[in-house]
Amino acid sequence: MRILQLRKCSLALCLFLLCLTQALDNRAEQMKRIKDNITNTAKYRRTARPQTTANETTVVSFELKATSVPSLTPRRRHLFLNAFICLSWKDKRVGWDPKNYGGVDSVFLNSTEIWTPSIIELSPLELGRPRDAMVSLTSAGEATWCPLYSISAICEADMSDFPFDRHKCSAAFTNAIAQEKVVNLTLAGQPTLPEQEHSEFAVLSIEGERSLLSFNMGEFEYPEISFHVLLERRTSLHLFTVLLPTVAVVLLSLLVFWLPPESERKLTLIGAALLTSLLLLYRADDIVSGSSSVPRIVKVLGGGVLMNALIAASTVLSTNMARSAPSCALPVFLVKLSEFVAHRLPCPCPAGRSGIGDDEGSVQNKSYNNAVAREWYTAARALDRVLGVIFTAAYVVLCL
Repeated sequence: MRILQLRKCSLALCLFLLCLTQALDNRAEQMKRIKDNITNTAKYRRTARPQTTANETTVVSFELKATSVPSLTPRRRHLFLNAFICLSWKDKRVGWDPKNYGGVDSVFLNSTEIWTPSIIELSPLELGRPRDAMVSLTSAGEATWCPLYSISAICEADMSDFPFDRHKCSAAFTNAIAQEKVVNLTLAGQPTLPEQEHSEFAVLSIEGERSLLSFNMGEFEYPEISFHVLLERRTSLHLFTVLLPTVAVVLLSLLVFWLPPESERKLTLIGAALLTSLLLLYRADDIVSGSSSVPRIVKVLGGGVLMNALIAASTVLSTNMARSAPSCALPVFLVKLSEFVAHRLPCPCPAGRSGIGDDEGSVQNKSYNNAVAREWYTAARALDRVLGVIFTAAYVVLCL
């Protein structure tokens, strides 16, 4: 009994496969008939555009379907994107009645077998040829062709706000052979982009628009489809490798004025700040070298290198004033001004080893046992306070 059931199942399966094979063969035969009927040179000329009257305009729908995330190289101001450009039009010459062809209502043909629009990208870059694709035809004469393009766009490389910079890139397409009144390109819809989790730049928007290219005072007009892509740099990497170290270097250089004027650590501190700012400036220049304007962070680092050199010079001066004071006395007005700045103005800087109001017995360094040395020491402290305020204001101006 079980063997009989297995035989029945096998027989049914064989009959099903036989019918399916016959149906597929019949469909393939009908599709071949349709293709032969379309490509018959006596009835169809692939070099002639679809039209029923002499002045009829062929309307071609233009749609961009991106297959990859845009790749931006700010140094060269180039944007690269792989996308299918789907062109749709209606050609009544290639229509057929599905009833006469076994119900087949769509076929695929090579783009060399029928008429297709001639689309070129308006770009000064060296471009490769698009990858061809089959043309989908329906019984109503509707044709769809989606070749794959490697799009190269030119960008506005303004990195003045690095690493929070944004870039606007544009790509344009046109019909190079026929004018608008002959072949009219229309925008089918706004393009969409795939997921972009692992890209350095996030796409904020991509918009398409249609316009006209006019030549010879409007005598010749060609349709133009352009796309504008707005990208923003992801700041997570550069936040920790450039931005935060720059802030740290600025604070490190200003910390020199917090130390007492006789401290031996001041030169070590400003030397480390100067070396670090040079390394950061080199890294920032390597990243933003293609910018059309000077980035703010480069201004801060470049100005920081100059100010660190000036801070180092002032540190040598104040240290010598505090540790090896000259024997000549300061003018009276400078002594009073130094006392006012060093003792009466509020400042978080420490008082150092000695002050004008300290007793002689509390002085630890023998070089401060006379009034002239104390005057020079007070002048060194006042100089550090004044320069600290000046350089802090200079950094604020650079950051604005």
